[in-house]
Amino acid sequence: MDPKEYAIIIKNIADNLNISPNETLIMNVSQFIRKRDIPNIRKRYKTNEEFYDSLINSYMLHISKDYLVKEEKMIEDQQKSLHKKPESKKNRSSVIGPLAQWIDRSMHIDINSLFRDISNDLNSLTVSQFRFILSSRNDRLIMGTGLIPSRIIPNNITYMKIGKINMFYSSTLANLNTHQEITLTFTGIRNNGSIITARNSNETIHFSFTYIRSTIDTRIIEMTPVNKYCKFDPPLTYLDNLSLQWNDPTYPIPFDTDRFYPVSFNYAQANGRINMPDNHGLVINDVIIINGLTTLNDAANSVILSQINNVRGLRITHVAGNEIWTGLSFNTIITPDTSSLPLILIPYRSFRIPLEIGYQESDELA
Repeated sequence: MDPKEYAIIIKNIADNLNISPNETLIMNVSQFIRKRDIPNIRKRYKTNEEFYDSLINSYMLHISKDYLVKEEKMIEDQQKSLHKKPESKKNRSSVIGPLAQWIDRSMHIDINSLFRDISNDLNSLTVSQFRFILSSRNDRLIMGTGLIPSRIIPNNITYMKIGKINMFYSSTLANLNTHQEITLTFTGIRNNGSIITARNSNETIHFSFTYIRSTIDTRIIEMTPVNKYCKFDPPLTYLDNLSLQWNDPTYPIPFDTDRFYPVSFNYAQANGRINMPDNHGLVINDVIIINGLTTLNDAANSVILSQINNVRGLRITHVAGNEIWTGLSFNTIITPDTSSLPLILIPYRSFRIPLEIGYQESDELA
């Protein structure tokens, strides 16, 4: 579903409840919709209006008193069962090792900093917090939204495990991060699945991982977590947002940004010259990715555009102040579009974090 469809549904629900669409309602409805199999539900209806009405009616039923009583009873029964010793006959072959006695399943997600939420960056030259949102819609990764596609968002989460991280790490960062500590922050919910403002139902949880650092080359290091497990007892019934930051230890450490919008492309000269903002910090042999340059006639420029927009990136051949050269012939472009200033990504400043999530089965996932 796109944002316009969310807005239509939220407005109609607000009208039915005779309230304004405040932040709490928006979060509750969004969480409710995320847990539904939207593609299959959509197939049942011929028009969008019928589809919207079905979701609106489902949500109104969800918050009705009778339904809440049944749901609270179901959750209470689940919580009681979670504290029973696992039955020896239960097949737990999908999980091995010391955790096998208290989880049923585990899943892995890949956190890529290139796809972090940039809504609060405000064109800053540095970034100190990397924010993400789990999405069960299996969408393709959309740059800048922070969405992490996942087959499911499990209930009854018992642990999270952080893996090794390879990333850019300068001597300046090393001097700041003397405690070698990462903080993973997330929203964990232990109620009926709705995010509400009451303190006892919605928890922002902070967990700090320490790590051992080893050098791979002059700018890349490998971080191996020492305390790699974050465990929950009782389990979390829902996991929504995740954010990561490196600590100094009191304040988050600022990293150089991994993206810029260029000032301009020089179409009058060869060598693929790009004018960058001040303090870009790029040097010869750094690789950049130009994320979608266009012209006034893309068909006529298809060959050079495929070279410029190469997803593997372009290596910088020369740096002169705020101007960088990429070695391509921008001056061969026919009818350039000077208003096309696509995002330029800096891959070596990004990183990936493998995150394992262990959970116990529930009726919804069975």
